[in-house]
Amino acid sequence: VALAGMNTTQFPDYRLLSTQADNTTRTLVGTLGGVYGTLTRSSSGGPPSTTETYTFTRAKAGSVVNIAANETFTVDVGDLDKCILNIEFGANDVGQNIGSYAAAITAVTTNIAAMVARCRTLHLAYVVVGFPSTASAAYYTGTALATALTVWRASMAATYGSRWYDTMPVLLANGDGSPTDNADIANGIPPTSLRADTIHWNDAGHAVNATPTAAKFTPQLTF
Repeated sequence: VALAGMNTTQFPDYRLLSTQADNTTRTLVGTLGGVYGTLTRSSSGGPPSTTETYTFTRAKAGSVVNIAANETFTVDVGDLDKCILNIEFGANDVGQNIGSYAAAITAVTTNIAAMVARCRTLHLAYVVVGFPSTASAAYYTGTALATALTVWRASMAATYGSRWYDTMPVLLANGDGSPTDNADIANGIPPTSLRADTIHWNDAGHAVNATPTAAKFTPQLTF
């Protein structure tokens, strides 16, 4: 899938497999320039990682193929036609580009649309999951970013209908009643008791989302 790039000067650069989280080598199998093989991302430095290197290794020997800049890499979906794809995407794009969040949200919307289009082309069942707000003052209720994300979530709901699941209402409705959680909820961010850090859920956060997520998945068992 060709992703609309937003950031080519700041790490991470939003390529497939890009992450600062660790230096683990990650791979995807697919086709590049009509050649089937493996895309590999390796990294070094840090932590967090400071440099990434991408290589493509063809599966079978053959003649040299010149690859143009921004060539599309098409992932081999294998037997994913038997699965429901959970498209949850965008938190890092927005978080890394607070100063230009409007462009970030636009790019996230474009990229999700591309993923959905690919799913529909391949007749794959899918659900689009809205990423939660980050526990940061930039996301507090009333800020420009929070308002923009509220508008974005409403737009995604209108676009994807029953295939859209917004995690925020469930997270905001399941605080533990503590002063800390109550303050988080008042600020419009997921409560501390449901988070492992500023953005990722802990076991409790996953638990409160498990049932409503499953309820969204079940009707999508067919395309």
